Amino acid sequence: MNFKTVTDLATGEFIKAVCADDVLYPDNLEVQVEELAAHPSAVVAVSSRDVIDATGRIVLRNRGLAGLRGEIAGPDAIRRSVLAGTNIFGEPPSALFRRGAFVDAGGWDVRFPFLMDLATYCAVLLHSNGSLVAVPRPLWAFRISGAQASVGTQIQSQAGEVIGFFRALAAEHPGLLGQRYLAVGSARARMNALGRHVVYRWLGRRMHPAPLPQTASTMPARRVNALGWNRNGISSVSAEEANFCPSVAHTLRRRRVPGTGERMWQSARLEHR
Repeated sequence: MNFKTVTDLATGEFIKAVCADDVLYPDNLEVQVEELAAHPSAVVAVSSRDVIDATGRIVLRNRGLAGLRGEIAGPDAIRRSVLAGTNIFGEPPSALFRRGAFVDAGGWDVRFPFLMDLATYCAVLLHSNGSLVAVPRPLWAFRISGAQASVGTQIQSQAGEVIGFFRALAAEHPGLLGQRYLAVGSARARMNALGRHVVYRWLGRRMHPAPLPQTASTMPARRVNALGWNRNGISSVSAEEANFCPSVAHTLRRRRVPGTGERMWQSARLEHR
């Protein structure tokens, strides 16, 4: 499993798992490291996030946390998430863990694939008896893409896994969750699964990056150069590289180079990750 492999190799004081299709904003690490430094008993810092489509356009702004801000005791944070019927803390890129607490808790909890992130947050908080720090502003962007495994998960199986996790959490930690938490959380989990399905249907084609034009694969790589302007100046990517990086490929446009008869693939924006 990729998450376990990369975190096993980590040697620093903190751990953050970054998914290939998501985006960290420039001050992400700075803000979260400062929050953990300011709250010594906190073992994980999370933030809200923007939601973007396959092309990088923002679909929803400043989502997540369900009103949490500042330092929250671990059990209280977990109960808030259960009552919401979902993972209010965000996907893996949302979190910055103290490596020691993360390792001591056993790392990623993969028993519930759809809820691996929430299950891991809960395990780290409960095992360490630590707190969580919530930063109520977006420090990253979560990309909704048709290529994601969670998008293809059926509504019923999503809700069933969430409810199963809540029940397992209650059984493993007596006193953490009462029947009210389980009943309300389970009902909202079913509604949330349906809501995700509606959002995916609404986004439609925006969940899939546009494919490269057919002519690109037939042109020599040295003649098919993607020129992109970013903050660091001009960069380039070959056609072969573009085929393996849809987030770059979808921005390419074919234009005639002024003063020549040659056509090149050009873009005013390249996303390099």
